[in-house]
Amino acid sequence: MKSVMSGLMLLALCSGSGIASAADVEESVILNSSVSSVWKLVGNFNGINQWHPAVRESEQDGDVRLLTLRDGGHIREVQLAHDDEHHLYRYRMDQSPLPVAGYEAEIRLETVANNKTRMIWKSHFEAVGVPEAEAEQTIRTVYRTGMDNLARRFNH
Repeated sequence: MKSVMSGLMLLALCSGSGIASAADVEESVILNSSVSSVWKLVGNFNGINQWHPAVRESEQDGDVRLLTLRDGGHIREVQLAHDDEHHLYRYRMDQSPLPVAGYEAEIRLETVANNKTRMIWKSHFEAVGVPEAEAEQTIRTVYRTGMDNLARRFNH
């Protein structure tokens, strides 16, 4: 019991000390198109600039992509897995102006009905330099911006 109480006290002390805490974000959107049609656009790891309005340019060398953002920022990401059969890829972000560290994400597509696809974009990371809620909102905004653009494209 004493060790449990000590652990709880340590947790309470650390929670307000600025130590990074883990966060999870998941967003999804329904698109009025087949999984294969959406995957042709979204499944290209180097093609995010074709559907995400914040990305001006994407360059890929092996499993590494370098993104140039419209605001001039740069992001370096590494593809960890790519599965065309299951319509998903996973990646980690190594360098970014975003307030996160240890960021790993997955983009996955699922058939919902004939010519309807659910896109799921989820991640796990630690907030850095800002409260966890602020980092989560930043990542949600990134996801929603891309998904809203896809919805305009496929749900016209």
